[in-house]
Amino acid sequence: MRRPCSQSTQRPSARYDEAWCRETSDQEATVGMSNVDHFELVVTDVDQAAEFYRKLGLAVETSDGGEGPNARKRTFLRVGKDEQINLMSPTDVNRLRRTALPGGGHVCLAWDGSMDDYMEMLTKNGLKPTEGRGPSKAIAARGDGTHLFILDPDGNSIEVMAYPG
Repeated sequence: MRRPCSQSTQRPSARYDEAWCRETSDQEATVGMSNVDHFELVVTDVDQAAEFYRKLGLAVETSDGGEGPNARKRTFLRVGKDEQINLMSPTDVNRLRRTALPGGGHVCLAWDGSMDDYMEMLTKNGLKPTEGRGPSKAIAARGDGTHLFILDPDGNSIEVMAYPG
């Protein structure tokens, strides 16, 4: 069902006009999906990437990989209570017959505090946003906020979004 863009007068860009004004019906919204469980970023050095993401404010966790033909040590980043980002080496990707390359990923993470607090943490950890990429005003999944971009050691684009209140 389409409705006029009445909740916000801002749109991310002209290319998103049609999707930005579309809303799903109640039936479409109850298909059983509640959140993103995990996704993977391909990185050249899992340990180096894990240290970088720790500096961004994410918890780094590992597992022994379990049993069976796909068993391997896994490194993942905890995002909130129920979501994670798996860090994959090109060897893991090739073994799983995937074609992703390091540096081809993008993720937007929601920060629960103010952007000023996040910038303070970045500075303390020796990191800074990509030049010319924030902090600036933006609209994302939960509405208006402030975002910035930073590249990980492999060139994956990491966006951090802070929402007011």
